[in-house]
Amino acid sequence: MRYLYLLSFLILIIPGGCSEDENQAPEINLISSTINGSSLQNGMTGVSPTAEIVLTFSSAIDLNAFRNNFSISSGTQEADYSLSLQNASTRITVQLGAEYNTTYDLILNSAIIGSNGGVLSGGLNLSFTTAENDLINDPCLSGGNCENTFTIIADDNTESYFNYYANYPLQTELGISENITKAIIVIHGINRNGDDYFNYLSNTLSELNMHENTLLISPSFEETPQSNGFNYWSGSGWRSGGNSSNSTSISSFTVIDKMVGELLNNSNFPNLTEIVVTGHSSGGLFTHLYSSSSKVEDPVITYMVANSQFFYYPDARRYNESTSSFYTVENCTGIDFWPYGYSATPAYLSGVSKESFDLQWRTRNVIYLLGNGDQADPTLNTDDCQAIVLGSTRFNRGKNILRYLNNFYPNSNAHSEIIVEGIGHDGQGMYSSEEFKNWLGGL
Repeated sequence: MRYLYLLSFLILIIPGGCSEDENQAPEINLISSTINGSSLQNGMTGVSPTAEIVLTFSSAIDLNAFRNNFSISSGTQEADYSLSLQNASTRITVQLGAEYNTTYDLILNSAIIGSNGGVLSGGLNLSFTTAENDLINDPCLSGGNCENTFTIIADDNTESYFNYYANYPLQTELGISENITKAIIVIHGINRNGDDYFNYLSNTLSELNMHENTLLISPSFEETPQSNGFNYWSGSGWRSGGNSSNSTSISSFTVIDKMVGELLNNSNFPNLTEIVVTGHSSGGLFTHLYSSSSKVEDPVITYMVANSQFFYYPDARRYNESTSSFYTVENCTGIDFWPYGYSATPAYLSGVSKESFDLQWRTRNVIYLLGNGDQADPTLNTDDCQAIVLGSTRFNRGKNILRYLNNFYPNSNAHSEIIVEGIGHDGQGMYSSEEFKNWLGGL
């Protein structure tokens, strides 16, 4: 009987030797989850393919156990990533090496991942989509390597093409770029050296640390066809809105209209607040005429005319530098003709009245960037009467057009000037000057 009592006692106490709580694995909680410093959320878009995901837990993690229960995949394709432990093994950093424009599922199972055998409570199951492209972090800086092709779709849906230089591509290749707040379109001179003008502005943007937020575009009005379907201008008519020499017969002004329109209407640039169209010398003439002609106008656009020697006037009044007064020019037959006046205007302006043009001419936001250096200017036209009456030097011709506007339209013109000290007819000097950099940096 004593043995029976002892056996009963052992049966009673043996199950109580290990409680249910002692058999249960410790619980691990996910304290925080971030991606590039922001909270990791389901359905995120525009995620950098090289983003850093940081997961912080309530206790130490076994890396191999974590790896066996963690995945980032797109369908059957696993994303590239690396894992590392920090903070006494309670934090795991996931460094992505994913593809662009791809949706991924991120899964972390509720399983044993703790170094002490702990089980994760809850787990993760969410998706995110990477950005279309990451070019915004890698601007092209040297003109010779930065040539792009712009596709122009005409009203009849025919396509033609146009070359330009840019630090980031203008059309859909760029993808969404919230960093871009400014755009500069710089027009080359008579030598059609768009790559040089790209370099002038690119160097200035580098000095000002502005490449990250500024889209730089330098169009190239080619003199000969580059290949089938490409627009070209065999003469100098490109600088005054003339039509291309190929079958497309498209105005040089229309090309810039299309580019400006792309900037204004492209959802890739949701934070764009400034567009500058500028040009030097013959590019300055282009900018001066385009500012009054453009069919794509918006308050964010500023036109900067640098060292042009030719200017449009609405009538025959000109400034006499000897008497510091205005007079009416007589016996100069070319003074009424485009680009000096409104006779024989290009097809681009068909249907636009002189009154409408003149209103645009004086009310659009135009800045004259004028170099007052006294260096030799052998290309200055001092032979034709319509050019001579504009002024004795390139600098004075710029000053005189502003004198005209301020004298006859003192309260209804939106034109101003910036004087560049000591620089003459020199595109690189103008766009690298302290005066220009101060203005650009202040936008």
